[in-house]
Amino acid sequence: MAPINEIEAMREVEKVLLELGDSEARKRVLIWACSKFSPSGLDGSVELMKAKVKAKKASLKKTGKQHKSKKTSYKIIKNLNLSQKGKTPFRDFFVDKLPEKSNAKIISLLAVYYLKKILDIAGISTDHIYTCFKDVAKPVPSNLNNHLQQIASVMGWIDTSHMDDIGITTVGENYVEHKLPPHKKEAGK
Repeated sequence: MAPINEIEAMREVEKVLLELGDSEARKRVLIWACSKFSPSGLDGSVELMKAKVKAKKASLKKTGKQHKSKKTSYKIIKNLNLSQKGKTPFRDFFVDKLPEKSNAKIISLLAVYYLKKILDIAGISTDHIYTCFKDVAKPVPSNLNNHLQQIASVMGWIDTSHMDDIGITTVGENYVEHKLPPHKKEAGK
């Protein structure tokens, strides 16, 4: 194998590190490479890198920005009335429409449908969906944002292009209205 020049070596290192993906893994590889190939062992470059990482974490704490690994918390919307006069309460709608083998995807779909089509709420957020899960005493997915985005991309039932205004698609409407068990009032027709 012919020797390569510095630029080619840098390109190869960059290519491999980009393929690695995980930033923490990249840092570990760089620290290892610095300690292995530095002429005088650790000549301070590793210590400098560690100091930069520590400074960045401190800066994020100071500015109040969330670290990516921090869990997102949701809150119950206290003024969201899921038992409005003249409308089916969410709990009843949930029980009537829920198939025998339900999962969090179906519950989320029912929540978005109910909020959009029955209560006619604009600006549905993850907190609205969270409130619905709590109303029917069902476990909430640990990362509700990700959960909802997966439903949108895989099932196509909901629209999460604006997470502060989650919508229901025609596919989602059809699923609730035609694939799930009929509402008790409709069953007698």
